[in-house]
Amino acid sequence: MALVLCANNIKVSLSYCQVPTPIVSYYTKYSRMDLGIMITASHNPYYFNGFKIKTPEGGAADNTITAQVEKLLRKTSRRYYPSKKLKKAAC
Repeated sequence: MALVLCANNIKVSLSYCQVPTPIVSYYTKYSRMDLGIMITASHNPYYFNGFKIKTPEGGAADNTITAQVEKLLRKTSRRYYPSKKLKKAAC
């Protein structure tokens, strides 16, 4: 996900290790990010992985935000950022 966002000129801050959802919420809010994204199955099995979108305030995105994100899907051709260029954030 981070590689696709970077390739589409979206600034990304990526943790190199697993973090719990509250950390993504906290980091999104206090780093003044536009959104936070966490890929997780939450309490479900891994094959249910999905996106948790966090608002700039660190809360869960509502249906309005989710719908805006969904409208942008598949609007451009696929691009990937070379992973060796990513800078990893410390945990």
